[in-house]
Amino acid sequence: MRAALRSFTDFIAIPYLATFVVFLIALMLSFVLPSGNPVERVIGAPVFGLPILVGAFAGYVINRRQFSWTAMFSWVVPAVVFWLAYKELTQPQNMNPRPWHNLVGVDCSSSECLYEFLATIPLVCALTYSATALLLHLRNRKVVDGPS
Repeated sequence: MRAALRSFTDFIAIPYLATFVVFLIALMLSFVLPSGNPVERVIGAPVFGLPILVGAFAGYVINRRQFSWTAMFSWVVPAVVFWLAYKELTQPQNMNPRPWHNLVGVDCSSSECLYEFLATIPLVCALTYSATALLLHLRNRKVVDGPS
């Protein structure tokens, strides 16, 4: 039961909870920072600094003591969602000349921001979560095994 809960947490909950945390932080920062601030470009698309930080922090906090192989594959579900969003944007009936602008564009309006929030940011959070889990596993394994 515990392993199943950990698998669910790694595959589904972490990328989307991290996305929710990114949304809350960005919302709070939008009240503090003036519009057009250079920090805004680093936090949001196309750099995605805040999702990278939140995903790495979640990966560190959750995987620092106990490694889980499912953490390595937490990017799979968000990658499928991202791929489905890309396929939707490239459908002939959509006639979208710039699908990447909707997924990682700089200046987004309502639909582009929705694609970023539902497809791109969870993928970025999950990728950094998995990378941090792998780095922690390699570091902890090296500490246990001793330096080579």
